[in-house]
Amino acid sequence: MDQLSLSCSEILPTGGDLGSRIRNLDANAALKLRPVIGHGPTAASPPVLRPGELWLLALAAAGDDAMPWERAALTAANVIVYDRSLTDLVAAILPLGGYAEPATGDGMQRCIQFVRDGWSVIRLLDAAMIQQGLGTPLASLSHKLHAAGASDDLTVTDLIGMSDGRVTPLEMRLGEIDFPGSNDRAGQRRAVAFGAFSTNHAAAFQSVMSNGLAG
Repeated sequence: MDQLSLSCSEILPTGGDLGSRIRNLDANAALKLRPVIGHGPTAASPPVLRPGELWLLALAAAGDDAMPWERAALTAANVIVYDRSLTDLVAAILPLGGYAEPATGDGMQRCIQFVRDGWSVIRLLDAAMIQQGLGTPLASLSHKLHAAGASDDLTVTDLIGMSDGRVTPLEMRLGEIDFPGSNDRAGQRRAVAFGAFSTNHAAAFQSVMSNGLAG
């Protein structure tokens, strides 16, 4: 697919060791999840992607099963880093002013580059490629966030999509468990949101925010 704007790689060169070691998932991780009380999304309030946040989200290539809150997050994101098999889906969803690029390796280090500058980012995964659930990409991202200096107190919210369209958030802290997300929930949609850990905003990036789908 033709590139529709200047590639972000010209501003933020790809770097980092994408082969970082992935430790074993904590089998008891789910025991440390807790319902969000008093703030954040609730079953009656859909989750909102905020500046500096990084979400992991998995969809089928057809994209016709995406829930409204998932589509809303994708259209709100400043940056989408996606599996190449999802190129057509991203091209159909990407709004004017959005930017997307295919992942190199697991794409996690690239996502961290963007969120450290204050951008909202979604790492979009092909659901067909992660049949074992989100555990492995979550482990990789958690490890790289720690390496990038994210605090153990960083908020991580497990967003559980129910069949009736509601979303149930379960909150944890990055340092409370080895790696969040080892227990996927059969029959339920899911995204995992990592809170912002840097407030720097890259003004130079604004020059390329004109409907850019990098190929």
